[in-house]
Amino acid sequence: MYKYPYLTNEIFARLEFESQGPNGAIKKVVDYHEIGKWIDGTVVYNLAFGDWDECKKVINDLTISNNADRNKVLSKVANTVVNIMVH
Repeated sequence: MYKYPYLTNEIFARLEFESQGPNGAIKKVVDYHEIGKWIDGTVVYNLAFGDWDECKKVINDLTISNNADRNKVLSKVANTVVNIMVH
């Protein structure tokens, strides 16, 4: 399995990693925001993912990076879901 290491903040709401490929290093960010709870009390999160826009200080989820590492990136995003559920 191809995964990238990533950084997290203290509450695991934001996870950051870099895509490495022919277009260089591209900062990727995964944000989790609590949006509610199920009737049984289970917390429901929204997952936001994309390239970090350093100028605007926001996640750009419309950018197409074409950095030849799609499987690694998607694996990392999926791995963050597991980490969020554990913490």
